[in-house]
Amino acid sequence: MLLRNKVMRLKFKNYLDNGPIDIRSAFFGGRTGPLKLFHKTGEGQKISYYDVTSLYPFINMTTRYPIGHPEVHILNNDVNWTQPSDNTFELALLKVFVIPPRSIDIPVLPMKIGYDDERLLFPFAPLVRRNIRMGM
Repeated sequence: MLLRNKVMRLKFKNYLDNGPIDIRSAFFGGRTGPLKLFHKTGEGQKISYYDVTSLYPFINMTTRYPIGHPEVHILNNDVNWTQPSDNTFELALLKVFVIPPRSIDIPVLPMKIGYDDERLLFPFAPLVRRNIRMGM
């Protein structure tokens, strides 16, 4: 229906969801492609490898999570959080809209496009998403 009805598609595009957080929508899976296949170390240089996907069980075991009935705060304000101390919620799950910085070389926020497309992309901005052809 959204593909055929332009008015409805525009309403869904501009809809701001103030409803409860669907925690499962935050889990996208991980990147599997290495950024660099080989690196020769120099004098005193150390190579580190971070496998974020494998950290998931460790984080679940060692991290505190909010429990109990949730208290919902609807802010819908522009904020400029640039460091952890800017977040005033001590222990919370947050549903946010992020504008990525223009100075990054590798996008870090995943998104899925399309209505039945399960491809995971890491675009620099939502505008890129709209310009990507579904046939790619």
